[in-house]
Amino acid sequence: DKVCAMREDETDPPDHRSLLRSLALRALAERTFVRPSDAPAPLGEDVQLLEMDLHRAGRQELGISDEAAPSHRAALRRVLNCWCAARPHIGYVQGINCIAAALLVMCEHSEDEAAVLLQLLVERLPADWYLDQLKGGRVECGALLLRR
Repeated sequence: DKVCAMREDETDPPDHRSLLRSLALRALAERTFVRPSDAPAPLGEDVQLLEMDLHRAGRQELGISDEAAPSHRAALRRVLNCWCAARPHIGYVQGINCIAAALLVMCEHSEDEAAVLLQLLVERLPADWYLDQLKGGRVECGALLLRR
């Protein structure tokens, strides 16, 4: 990958967080994405699953304090609502909350950046990636936090 490749004279690995955030900002400028502020609330089973999973998004593992938890969950809810609006044919899938939460932390709680990265990341995955409670997604979530 050209974006992540290091030149021979470089000694430090690339800053993946900065690269991803730059990608998000460029994508927001160049393409039309559903943004959290514009996304309608999900309906039916999606809203029930989403609400049940908000508190299961690994808040402590991500370093979110008890004081910051309510605002983190509200931002996470908006990003997940955005996901459901952007991908209604998939809807809410258990486990996607962990990926969205990690992206929110990585993007310093920029909801637009986290939402667009979630859409970009997941649209490139194989269709069966969503099955079996996103086992593959848990690996992806851990990879986002490796350089923390």
